[in-house]
Order: sequence, then C-alpha cells, then structure tokens
Amino acid sequence: MLCALSKTPCFVWHNQASSISRLGLRHGLWKKSVLSPSVAANLRGIIFDYDDIIAETADLNLQSYNAAFKRLQLKHADGEITWNRDVQILMERYGNSSLKTKLANYFEEEGWPMSSLHNGSIPCGPEQKKALLDELQHCWEEHYQRSVSEGYLDARPGVLRLMDEAREAGLKLAVCSNSPKSSVEEALLKLLGPGRFNELACFLSADSDALHFQPVQGAYLKLYPEISKRLDLDPSECLVIEDRSCGLQEAREAGMRCIVIYTEATKDQSFPGAERILNSLGSYPALVTIKELQECRIVQDDRIEMSMTDGAVFWHIPGQ
Repeated sequence: MLCALSKTPCFVWHNQASSISRLGLRHGLWKKSVLSPSVAANLRGIIFDYDDIIAETADLNLQSYNAAFKRLQLKHADGEITWNRDVQILMERYGNSSLKTKLANYFEEEGWPMSSLHNGSIPCGPEQKKALLDELQHCWEEHYQRSVSEGYLDARPGVLRLMDEAREAGLKLAVCSNSPKSSVEEALLKLLGPGRFNELACFLSADSDALHFQPVQGAYLKLYPEISKRLDLDPSECLVIEDRSCGLQEAREAGMRCIVIYTEATKDQSFPGAERILNSLGSYPALVTIKELQECRIVQDDRIEMSMTDGAVFWHIPGQ
C-alpha cells in the first residue's frame, strides 16, 4: 500500500495489513493523506460488538457489579468489595469472556469473597462457587435491566448513523456480545428502536445455547465464524467494529477486517492489524462512513501526533 503524505515527495510503503495500525494522522490531514490503493473491498456485512461499541456500557457495567456485590454483602478480610475504574481496566486482561468467567478468574487470582449466600463464609468447592457466580449474575442482570428500562444507557456517537448507512447500502448487520443475552436484547431494542432491531440479520451472545460451548476467554473465536455462517458470508466479506485488542485479534484470526473504536479502559492497548483506530465513529474528524469502509482506502490511528518536513514525516504517541 502506498501512502502519499504531502505534495512534497514523501512516500511510505506498507505491504501487510498488520502494519496499517502503525500509521496514523490527526485533525484535518488524515482523510486526504492516508490512502491505500483505490480498489473497492468486497464488504457485504458489518458486525458490531455490543459493549462499548453500540452502547456506552462501561459505567453501567461497573454500577451493576457493585450493586450485585452490595446485595450479596461480598467482602474480604479487609472490608466490603467495591470496584472502581482501575479494577475495570484490570479486568481487560480476561478479554472477551462472559460475566461469570471474568468474575471466576478474578476471584481465583484475588481470593474468593465471603458473602451472605454462604452465611458470611467463603464458598467451598465448585458447587458453592458456581452458586455464588450464578447469583451474582442474577443480581447484576436485575440492576442492569432496571437501569436500561429507566433510560440510563446511551448509544455511542455515530453508531445509529452508520447502521442506517449500511442498511441503505444493502449490507447485512449483526451484533455480538459477551454479556447475558437477555440483558442485551432488551437494551438493543431500546437503543436501536424496533425498526433497526428487527432488521438485524444476526445477534449472538457468548452464552448462546446454540453455540454449544461454555463461555471462556477467547469465546469470540467461535462467535465470529458462527456469525459469518449465519449471515451466509465469507469471513473476508465481513468487517468487525471492536473496542479492545483481544476482540481485534479474534476478528483477524477469523479472517475478518476490523476497525477499533477504543474506550478509556482500552485506549492504551496495542491494535496490530486494525485498519482504523479511533475514539468515536461520529464526531469530526473521527467520522467513519460506509463509503470509506467499502473503498478500504483510509488507514488511521487518531492517538498519534504527526508533523511533516520537506524530507520526512514524524509521528509519535503523546506521553510515550
């Protein structure tokens, strides 16, 4: 891929998709300046991750965890358990795994808590641990669904616009999630509206019975191929919109293109192989359109600062 960076002769060659993420521009320069060959990609389907791509879920997820902890009186020897943003960032190490899998991994590393479910004792053995995880998920879902019904959840900027553009262009749309399916379906219906929701070609969650597997870290390695089958598309015809490096890796391993819309928790992650790395789909200059995605002509990482001279182009990530 040839990238012309200014009218002054200065070119950079890229011959691997994985090298795309090493180049990025900011502000008004990026759309005109970073171009790949003008050969339209065979894009026929877009897969949206639900958490923090369609919906701004980070705060509500955290509130729902803490509501579940408080209801079951979870505590360690040094006091009650309450999570903050720092713990939420640490939870990224468990990747695209289900709620119960993340909690189980966390408790295995940090120690299982005492709870009212077991009369103030630490769970003993697999059965008691499973019972605690089941009850925590139940409490989490109750708080999450009540908050959604009361309007405490918003779509991320640009998502609904991009969905409408995709539908007008005749593309198939799918949504995947590692959150409990019952919670996500209600939220999707409220955020998208009945029209957009009913036009989804596919929706799968990591706890879907149809997949016949237990949700574990790396579950999207099965979700993405399954979605492409249900869309009746080749993986190369699908583009995934993700917010974290593990999801990007799983999309790429499934043979799909991917762009990353990062969050506060994932902004410092590395995203090798992503075509575009942005903090938003919607606000200028981070405006992604279906036409651009179909043409596959723009690469971008908006975390990178760039300056140009007559003889060279310099870029760096602020703070590094």
